[in-house]
Amino acid sequence: MKKNIGLIAFFILLIMAVIAFSAVWDTPQEEAELPNIRLTEILPTNHGASVNKDGQSMGYITLTNLENHAVDLTGWGLAERAYKVKYVFEKGTTLTSGESLTIWLAGKHGARGGERYAQFSISSHHESRLYLYAADGRTADEVELPALGENVAYRLENGEWESVMLVEPTESEAQSG
Repeated sequence: MKKNIGLIAFFILLIMAVIAFSAVWDTPQEEAELPNIRLTEILPTNHGASVNKDGQSMGYITLTNLENHAVDLTGWGLAERAYKVKYVFEKGTTLTSGESLTIWLAGKHGARGGERYAQFSISSHHESRLYLYAADGRTADEVELPALGENVAYRLENGEWESVMLVEPTESEAQSG
């Protein structure tokens, strides 16, 4: 009988030790803070407002490194739907402090040349969202876009988003629109 009580006490202590240690082992490690990479300008529809080095006039997304050191964007991604990444930054994509990078929105058909092209587009006529994901899948930035219209960029200025007309419509365009 004394052996059984001793054995029961031993197992109770063993169970308590396992529970105590599992609480320590299961404590989630605090995730490292993501670098401050922000979406800083979005132009969904571009009809001559801006032409890239390849001679293409299309929408674009610009992101900027707001850190005081370089940040490697390898494996980071862009999406116009939550967790539906459509563009992944290739190995060796690095932004130095204060540097910006523009990704041109080539739509589903894509484009060729020396610029960076994403094979998706963003509607300028409907509200939408744009997501920037870190390589580990966490959301680094997210922007809710209003319906902007053609040649209207959504730009981050002094911490606030504002709509900016990049090309003034001609008199005939203004009358027809």
